[in-house]
Amino acid sequence: MKTVYIGSENPVKIKCTINAFGKVYGDLSGFRFTSVPVESGVCSQPISHEETLRGAKNRVMNIKELFRDGD
Repeated sequence: MKTVYIGSENPVKIKCTINAFGKVYGDLSGFRFTSVPVESGVCSQPISHEETLRGAKNRVMNIKELFRDGD
């Protein structure tokens, strides 16, 4: 089973991530999704596309530091 860490506890972000995986892979039975709060390094309500993208990239880098076993 592959573990997918989601760098947020926001229910909308979690659902969107799982839905995206479903559209790409179809069957999700081989995936385990785990949500974890990590810092984005930007405002809680980003005001630009650039800030939103930077926050998402920061979350990925932070989650990779915490969970090196993620797929």
